Formats: sequence, structure tokens, C-alpha cells
Amino acid sequence: MNIFLTLFGGLFTVILLFVAGARLGIPPVLRGIVAAGFPLIAYAVASVRYWPGLDVLSLHIATFAVAAFVMVVMAKQQAKSGTKKMHWAPKAFVVYVFILVLLNAGFLYVSTQGIPSGWVHYFLPDAGDKTIRTGFSGVVEHGQDAASPVASELSESNREQALGWQAQVLGLAAPRRGANTVYIKVMDSDSLWVHGLDAVMTVSRPGGGAASTVAFKEQGNAYEGTLDFDGPGRWIVDMRISKGQAVLHRSWTIQVP
Repeated sequence: MNIFLTLFGGLFTVILLFVAGARLGIPPVLRGIVAAGFPLIAYAVASVRYWPGLDVLSLHIATFAVAAFVMVVMAKQQAKSGTKKMHWAPKAFVVYVFILVLLNAGFLYVSTQGIPSGWVHYFLPDAGDKTIRTGFSGVVEHGQDAASPVASELSESNREQALGWQAQVLGLAAPRRGANTVYIKVMDSDSLWVHGLDAVMTVSRPGGGAASTVAFKEQGNAYEGTLDFDGPGRWIVDMRISKGQAVLHRSWTIQVP
């Protein structure tokens, strides 16, 4: 889902429903609940199928709820004063919230999509004509055990060297959005093809979100599978090949334009 389309489309829907409720004579508080509730429910239903990440979801909830709250305050202030003119304080609060939403939406776009190539030279003159990405798209826990995966990776590397398998991955040199056909070829220490393996690949975003796992099928001297990338940016690819007690594990990141 496009972030700006859902965010500002939902914000426009909140305003439209609130104005329509005023025409129907609905009280301000009930108008605010209905105006914010409908877009939130619609976005929540869509998120079940296309999980956007916790950071994107929280921004939508905050934006719709705050927009409805601001309009309720404005409506009550106008009804209390009995005039169409509004005090400068509510106006300043509305401007502040609008600027805050724009800033948060901009930061969220950069964290998930990267800085567009047309703008990047203003911030990073030496970056060239390419999209710059942060490699961090959301909420990631950094606790006291953050370094434990490093030791695990080193231990796996030692076991794989003793195993003697050599894995070659074809089809991810130039990944694209949508379906990508990928082949895995595995040879042993004697340069012979290894058959009868269980090969699995998992793709996920660096910042979390739903991961997709694909089981590969043996086709001749290779194992074939299809990986689907539903959006641009950085993706983590985790490959696990096993046969009995022997396991080959690899994990790396790729950039989808």
C-alpha cells in the first residue's frame, strides 16, 4: 500500500465525514468518533492482508485520531463563542498538528522508501544520481542480547566450512518488485551436485513485518522457487539448506528498486 495515498486519503475522508455529519446535525463528539472510526477500520482491515509495519500503522492511527480531535475542539469552540470567528489559539494548534503530520509522514517515507534521487543531491552532494536508503524501516528491539546473533553466525560459519557444501544462488542479482524465480545449486567438497536437500528461503523487511517463507523444489541439478517482493527498498533474505543433520545457512540483504 502507498503510504501517502492511505495517509492523506484517510485524512481527507476524516474531514469529509466530519463536515457531512455537521450538515446532518450530529453532535461534535459523535461526529469525531464516526469520522475517525471509519478510516481506521478500513485501514485495519487492509493491514491484515498487506501488513505495513508497526510504525506505519501507528502513524495512521495517530493522524486520524488527532485530526478528528482537532475538529471536535474547533466545532465546540465555535458553538461556544456563537460566532464564525475563531480564537487564534485553536488556529495555531491546527497548524501545529498539520506540520507535525507532514514531518512524520516525510520521516516515515525516508525510512521505508529512501530519499528520492531527485532530492538526494541537496543533502548528500557525493551520493550521485541514486536513491539513498537507511536500511532501517521501523521498530527494532536493541536489548542486552543484541550481540548474541554475532556469536551464533560465527558458530554456523565454522560448521559450514567443515560441511564442505558450496551454494550458488541465481536470480537475485537484479531483483525486481513482484515475483522473482530463484535457483539454488549446491555442490559438495568433491564438486559433485548434492541431491535430496530441503531448501527454504525466507524474505522479510529489516524493520520487521510479516515474513514470507518459500520451500524450493528440486529440478535437475538445481532447486527452484519463487520469491515475491511487494515493495522497493532493502530486504533480508534468509536461506536454509539441510539434509539430515547437515545444515547450510546463509543470510544477506538485497536492494529492490
